[in-house]
Amino acid sequence: MTSASRTPEGPSFISAVPTAAPCAQPWWNHCPDQVEWLSSDAAAAYLFTPEVTLRTWRARLIGPPFHRVGHRVMYSRRDLDVFVAAGRVQTSGVVSLSGPELAAVLPSDDQ
Repeated sequence: MTSASRTPEGPSFISAVPTAAPCAQPWWNHCPDQVEWLSSDAAAAYLFTPEVTLRTWRARLIGPPFHRVGHRVMYSRRDLDVFVAAGRVQTSGVVSLSGPELAAVLPSDDQ
């Protein structure tokens, strides 16, 4: 029997591509039902932070969730968006100024 005619043995593999709407793009590109993966340097650029910061966060098990694929470290864009949203600080939107500070902000009547 030749190797071309043999059927693979072992565990069956489940495709990560959704069967309802297959995506024609490579696995690392965005499709509606798929995860968009970023390398460590791309994730650092996306977060506007040095890659060494991500490396430090991974070593301390803090920061955004990450996945190891062999020796590679990958980040889900969705996880990065959630990480950034979690750091959002809601402000009152009201600035309290008085005296000379208020006069510097308000338009003058001399115009």
